[in-house]
Amino acid sequence: MIFDDISIRQILQVKKYDYVDIKLDHYYEKNKIPYFYNSNTEIVVGFFIPTIVDWQWIPVISMKDIRHKLQLKKELFLAIPKLKEKGRKTLKNILLLYTDFPLELIILICSFY
Repeated sequence: MIFDDISIRQILQVKKYDYVDIKLDHYYEKNKIPYFYNSNTEIVVGFFIPTIVDWQWIPVISMKDIRHKLQLKKELFLAIPKLKEKGRKTLKNILLLYTDFPLELIILICSFY
């Protein structure tokens, strides 16, 4: 399955959109916050998805975000065979050497092992 922003919306079962006046588009563009145009007067900056407890707001998912997550997944899968060889003790070192992950993400990954 090819993932794009439209198929992600279907997977997440987006029911409602978070609309903002189009006059604020310069703010979102300046701060590099993804959005898309809904009409001549509104832009969409987020979605509401149904959860068990309540509605959950998530920001607009751009193709840049999707490509970045796919690259992270690919890098992690490349590191997995090396992780099995070296064992748990050197997990942090292997992730530091063989991936471009930020240190905070490496610490989070190591907390699961």
